[in-house]
Parts: sequence; C-alpha cells; structure tokens
Amino acid sequence: MNMEGYGEARRARRKAFRKIGHRTRRSWRYAAPGFEHALDCLLSGKVSPGEGDLIWHAKPNRVWKLTLPADCGGDAIVFKESLANRQYRYLVSPTPTAREGAHYIMLERLGLPVADLLAVGDLRTGRRLDRSFIVTRFAEGYQDGRAFVLNGARAGDLALRNAFIRECVGKLALLHRIYFYHKGFKAYNVLWRESASPGLVDLCLIDFASCRFRPKFTFAHHVVEDLADFFASLLLPESELDPHLAVYLACNPGCGMNEAALRKRVASRMAGTVRR
Repeated sequence: MNMEGYGEARRARRKAFRKIGHRTRRSWRYAAPGFEHALDCLLSGKVSPGEGDLIWHAKPNRVWKLTLPADCGGDAIVFKESLANRQYRYLVSPTPTAREGAHYIMLERLGLPVADLLAVGDLRTGRRLDRSFIVTRFAEGYQDGRAFVLNGARAGDLALRNAFIRECVGKLALLHRIYFYHKGFKAYNVLWRESASPGLVDLCLIDFASCRFRPKFTFAHHVVEDLADFFASLLLPESELDPHLAVYLACNPGCGMNEAALRKRVASRMAGTVRR
C-alpha cells in the first residue's frame, strides 16, 4: 500500500472539509457553483423533496429523486435527508452527512468515478442538530448493481456481470491502497451503465457516509470485510471468487495477504454474512 497516496488523500479530505465550510455547533451549508439558487428553493420550502419519488427510507435517512422546476434550475437530483441523532457526538465531530460530502470531493480529486456533489449541510436550532442534507446530481442512464444479483434479471449476462465485478474490485482496491475503509461497498451502492466499449461498464460510486481511514496495522481485516460484503451482496458463490480476487491483488498487491489467505478469509466472512 502506498503511504504517499495515504498522505495525499488525508490532505485532500482536510481541504474538502474546508471547501464545504463545515462547522460544528452551528448551521452551515455548501452549494456547488451555479446551484445556490436551487438550494435556496429546496431549503425555503419552495420545492419540497417529498414531491419527488422516495427511493430509500431507512432511519434516520430518507432519499428522494426529483426534477427541480425550471425556475429553480431544472436539474434532476437525488436529495438525502438525515434526521438528527447522537446530539452530543455531533457537537464535536462531523455528522455522517458532512463526512459524505467531504468524501465525494476528496475521491473526485483522487480520480474516482463518484456522483456529482451539488450541496450538503447541517441545519441546527442553536447548537441542537435538527437535520442534515446532501444533494447529488441524478446519474442519468445508470442503474445499481442489484441487476447482477444471481436471481436478478441480468444474471444470465455473465460477461457484463463479470465486467461489473472486475471494475468494482479494482476501484475498491484503489480505496484500500490509501487505507480507506468503505464499510458500505455493496451492489446497491454502485451504479453502472454499459460502456461505449463493448463488454465493459462505467461505474458511478455513491454513499460514503460510513467510510473511514483506518490504521495500516488493522487494515487487512477491513480489506476482508469490504470484499466479503460486496460479494455477499451479489450472492456470488465461493467457486467464483478466484478470478475476482486476482484482479483485486493485481491492483493492491501490498494488502498483506496472498491469494490463498485472502480467499480463505473472504469466504469465511461471506459464510458468516449469509448466516446473519
């Protein structure tokens, strides 16, 4: 793993927090250039995210997809709202939403294919956190990786499915080379579309709220967790692991495990994931 890349990524994260204007103990908000008026429309109530399609609801988060009116910019967006919890922690630490916004900027600077961040912020009454929000541009033409779950509609398209998995483990290896533990790298958190090049796919990575940098001496454990959770989310059988783990190791040869050790640990973790 590349310690120089790790240092660059940590610096990029600090710059990202400064760029979004993050604050603890008081409200703050960031809008990408040109999206300021649209954000005013969303926060003032002129446009309600609830007018769109609710595409995810799991406490404390709700996610809508909607198209803004022409006088508010006309963008197709994804709006995620997180209701307040853990009040005392977020008096001193960034909220998951703030981390996610900073991670979008950081990973884009590092060359990863991520969704286009349009706005992010925390809204407080005094020091009390009421809610957080994050807005990304809707990834037109993409769908999520559940299309490749074994019992899914595209399961028979083996070549495209394998291309999707190869691209995913390659991008995950790049995250791991900077000791960045995703913790939510699952099929439904990776968007894809067929590439202009036959047999290949383009990715768009989303959902970085739970991501963390982790120390080198513990990171082999997190490598196994991310890989196993991703493969398990696809219901990938153990018999298909080898070629995908080979791709991972080619992109991250310094992960601290050879192919046999990595396979054994990933398979064991997958078995536990399925039982749970």
